[in-house]
Amino acid sequence: MATVDRHAAAESHMRRLLESEGLPPPDEVEHRETEIVLLWNGPEVAVVIELDELPG
Repeated sequence: MATVDRHAAAESHMRRLLESEGLPPPDEVEHRETEIVLLWNGPEVAVVIELDELPG
């Protein structure tokens, strides 16, 4: 199971990546058990980031 820290780190990394490319931040972010979902309402786009368990 992914931890709250991993969710926060993944969201933060994605926000920095979007900003560095001049893209708008998501309108909504959902933290689910093993993934985060970033949603944009205008163009109706979603990005799902799966937070699989690390090996070992």
